[in-house]
Amino acid sequence: MQSELNALLQTNTWTLVPPSPLYNLVGCKWVYRVKFKPDGSVDRFKARLVAKGFHQQEGLDYHETFSPVAKPVTIRLLLSLAVQYGWFLHQLDVPRAWYDELFQALIGLGFQSSQADTSLFIKAGPDLVFILVYVDDILVTGSSPSACQQVIQHLSSQFPVKDLGSLHYFLGLQVTRSDRGLFLNQTKYAYDLLHKTDFLGAKACTTPLGSFRLDNSSPLLADPTFYRSTVGALQYLTWTRPDLAFAVNQVCQFMHQPRESHLGAVKRILRYLKGTLEHGLWFQQGSTHLSAYSDADWAGCPIDRRSTEAEYRGIALAAAELVYISKLFKDIGLYLADPPTLWCDNQSAMALASNPVFHARTKHIEVDYHFIRELVLLGYVRLKFVSSSYQLADIFTKSLSTARFQFLCSKLSVCTAPFSLRGADRATTEINPSHSSQSKT
Repeated sequence: MQSELNALLQTNTWTLVPPSPLYNLVGCKWVYRVKFKPDGSVDRFKARLVAKGFHQQEGLDYHETFSPVAKPVTIRLLLSLAVQYGWFLHQLDVPRAWYDELFQALIGLGFQSSQADTSLFIKAGPDLVFILVYVDDILVTGSSPSACQQVIQHLSSQFPVKDLGSLHYFLGLQVTRSDRGLFLNQTKYAYDLLHKTDFLGAKACTTPLGSFRLDNSSPLLADPTFYRSTVGALQYLTWTRPDLAFAVNQVCQFMHQPRESHLGAVKRILRYLKGTLEHGLWFQQGSTHLSAYSDADWAGCPIDRRSTEAEYRGIALAAAELVYISKLFKDIGLYLADPPTLWCDNQSAMALASNPVFHARTKHIEVDYHFIRELVLLGYVRLKFVSSSYQLADIFTKSLSTARFQFLCSKLSVCTAPFSLRGADRATTEINPSHSSQSKT
């Protein structure tokens, strides 16, 4: 507590003024948190001084509640580039109340804020340096270790920054790096969730959703507390577990009035998680070409027109994401040799995107039409057909068989660590990425 108070006083976080009957006096309180290492041991104790809530009025007691939060896609992209080019990778910790001061300090050091993601700061020149801010956690990477260390030293001289060393545990994500690549997982988070829900002893299953029909035919849950808290916790796992994305998205749609069948689906997700605790994302060097897969499922609707419209809207959303990532590349100073490729398995949707004749029956998707058509005509996106058997986005739109599901997981680089995880966070184990979830207990 004293250390936190000294730091706040040192950086002039507030201005002391005399009290006035015209203003509402807002109290303060201490919030304590114990931060743990991946193995569950205590890392450090943190105390934060915050204003008491419930009695504050917006515009009078405060003007904004903003904290800088980097987008997940930006974090994944930066980690991918760090692996691709063998960049320096470090992490820092700084109190969130100093964002304005931190922003000014970075600008003074020659950084510029990315237009695509304002939480990303870029210092161009012969030695690239990138700083990513997520509330009070900072990721530092770049082409030159010495240039990155100089930036860290500058920040440490102006702020009581805590240097946490090489990236290893960031936002609850466990990071393990080797000369072969970088493995990103949330094993500790998943283990804690299974322990909290009493599913550590459950029997594992091979897919997260199976044949569950999520409709409103079963009775309402008497107490939805367990359902809502568990589903909320599962959402954070999709950072490193895209194999959970579709199933978690489905159960999220019934948060307001969950039913017994919905709870059964959540329990199956937990059973699948039990069998895949060690799974995560494997980043390794490869092609820098940018590709995306777009798919949609109209709930098995046989009406082709509606299915085509759903696919077309999916293409537009995927194209928007490609444009965003392309802007990130441009801000970073890395230019793609070829336009991004967007793969789709619906011939009708592709024809609609390429056909200059605007059909009357598709007037209600005019905005999407003009958006994707413009991108294709300008050469910003290349639209190509992919057969349904190679459609990677299937895993995000429908429930699949075990064989199909595991095939797509491998294509998304969702696996166990393809090297030994050595260190204090867990016992030494040799992990084979070819192991399927059936072999896990």
